[in-house]
Amino acid sequence: RVRDKYPQTEAYNEICRATQDRQEAAVEAAKECDVVIVVGSERSSNSKRLVQVVRELAHKPAYLVDTAKDVKPEWLQGKQRVGVTSGASTPTQLTREVIELLEAL
Repeated sequence: RVRDKYPQTEAYNEICRATQDRQEAAVEAAKECDVVIVVGSERSSNSKRLVQVVRELAHKPAYLVDTAKDVKPEWLQGKQRVGVTSGASTPTQLTREVIELLEAL
């Protein structure tokens, strides 16, 4: 453990500004949507947190998908506006593929 080796270490529970901005933008955009798809890995704490803040702060359904193949049609039934966002490390191409799938429906 770091503190065992360096007892003077101070730890802060903070996120970087870019991550905070992304979360705030996702919540604001979600307010205009019926459902939100977050593109990102299940192993990404950033992506999972985006799903959580949309659900908790925008009070909208949100789903995490790794690829366009993970989008379930039932999530979209009766929905008019679908928001798409992605985790910080998600390749742009994966997000594009999800958007293209949604546009084709």
